Amino acid sequence: METAGSARRSWAMEGEADKEAGSQPESETVSFAFDRMTVARFRETFPRARWSDALRAWTVPGTTARSRIDRWLAIEAARRTPYEEERGRDAYQFEPILSPYLSIYDRGFRIRTPYSRTVVEELRQIPFARWNGDEKAWEVPYASYDELQHRWEAIEEAAKRSDPRNDENAQRPGREPRKKRTRSVNSLSDARNASQCRATTSRHRSGQLRQSDTGLSCSRR
Repeated sequence: METAGSARRSWAMEGEADKEAGSQPESETVSFAFDRMTVARFRETFPRARWSDALRAWTVPGTTARSRIDRWLAIEAARRTPYEEERGRDAYQFEPILSPYLSIYDRGFRIRTPYSRTVVEELRQIPFARWNGDEKAWEVPYASYDELQHRWEAIEEAAKRSDPRNDENAQRPGREPRKKRTRSVNSLSDARNASQCRATTSRHRSGQLRQSDTGLSCSRR
């Protein structure tokens, strides 16, 4: 098992390799609940990391930044006591979040939604939430379920607003399609004309009315 000390040494070597390469890679982001000791460990591991007020997250430069962040998050998550994880599992069993945007896996929850800036901002505030590019989903550990539950209403509402399946112009249940309504109106009009034709023909035969006076074109069938 990789220890925190050996992990820091390997991360430092990877960081130096990025620096020597002279590349200017795009930064990767990470966020976690503020805790002085956690921030101190993070700054020790990622000395070039900078806080972004716009993103409300830490940015870490380097071509290996994503893998180093993921390893650091795994070690930090392991610091959480088994009691916290078990408590999160129990809380989910007692009061689950039922949503098409959320699923569970062995270490916690996966959230898949249409892109929404609000969703991203909310998830970044959840301790140890991380983006999994391979799964194309956000992952939240069981231990952070309380915070996920606290923010879920805002997350789901923003996801629904961005979901094309919730288009207001989509056909609503119980609403008759436009073409069918048009055919129904035409059928009613045809039936009314036929009735008038039958009455007019009857009167014409009795000598009360000439067909040219009706304004209707009634053909025999």
